[in-house]
Amino acid sequence: ALRMMARSEAKHARSRQNLIEILRDQPNFWIELQAIAKRLKTEPAWLLNVMASESLLDPKARNGLPGQTATGLLQFIESTARSMGTTTEAIRRMSPVEQLRLVEKYLTPFRGRLESLADVYLAVFRGFIVGGGDATVIAPLDKSNKEARVYSLNRWLDFDGDNKITKGELALAALSVGRFQPAAPRYGKSLYRN
Repeated sequence: ALRMMARSEAKHARSRQNLIEILRDQPNFWIELQAIAKRLKTEPAWLLNVMASESLLDPKARNGLPGQTATGLLQFIESTARSMGTTTEAIRRMSPVEQLRLVEKYLTPFRGRLESLADVYLAVFRGFIVGGGDATVIAPLDKSNKEARVYSLNRWLDFDGDNKITKGELALAALSVGRFQPAAPRYGKSLYRN
């Protein structure tokens, strides 16, 4: 974990700088983030960590890989954007607060089940939540070409090099970049897992 934190130092610094710029330009971002987290029954810190990992908290971020369309704070792909009534091009033009409202819209089906940093990131990363602890494999789920592609595009999340991405690795990726902590532990809950 310490090696991961050291390797992500530059990303962490950039995400903090981007958050400072967002808050300077749109001070209501923090209020909106807290309200959204409350409605989703999750932690604002977990939302920030996932956005930091996905976009370094840059609302204009775009995946630069050929054929990839991921855009914005949460790196929505074109098909996901369209399912929410918008486009990735429109997302790039949205303010951070407007993008937060899309984050809420996307995560609303998971309301009340975003009980850990891993759950929040898994809902974004795969579009579903699975039970289990840190060792639960989330990619690849089977030997299909689709799952091989999911793994291949996200191989950087496989910190131990075992050709699997787990819930724990996903949570560690988000925490290592964002490093935001919940204000207070939830009674009887770990800060990062179920």
